[in-house]
Amino acid sequence: MKTILAAIDFSKGTQRILQAASKLAAAFDEHVYLVHVIDDTPLYTMYGMYPEEIPAMAEYRELAVERAKQKMEEAKETLAGMGVAVVSEILDGQPQEAILEFAEKVQTDMVVVGTHGHSAIGSVLMGSVASSLVRQAKVPVLVVPID
Repeated sequence: MKTILAAIDFSKGTQRILQAASKLAAAFDEHVYLVHVIDDTPLYTMYGMYPEEIPAMAEYRELAVERAKQKMEEAKETLAGMGVAVVSEILDGQPQEAILEFAEKVQTDMVVVGTHGHSAIGSVLMGSVASSLVRQAKVPVLVVPID
């Protein structure tokens, strides 16, 4: 094993994902790619409106990127504090596609994700990222249960 990719969404399950990734990294003496995806298809597209029609969406996206950078730095520090070598990356796109593309790009050997980040209704509407990864990944996917 060379690398582990841990995908986080900053939900309450993030800490459990970080713990699982750190244990794997320690066991295999490997480093972790820590990724977060900023979804490029928010619900406004369901209603036929696009960013140029809603200037506030550009502002919202900028705020989301800044928040993601801050939260990612905190998660990176947490992993580093556990003795793990970590590289972080903020990705754009649909989460499952962006994670799969990045996993292939860096030739990761395993992906670690949580069971959910959305509410139950969100998972029904948007699909489960973890389920998609399990079905489509070319490498093993560890799905960490989140309470």
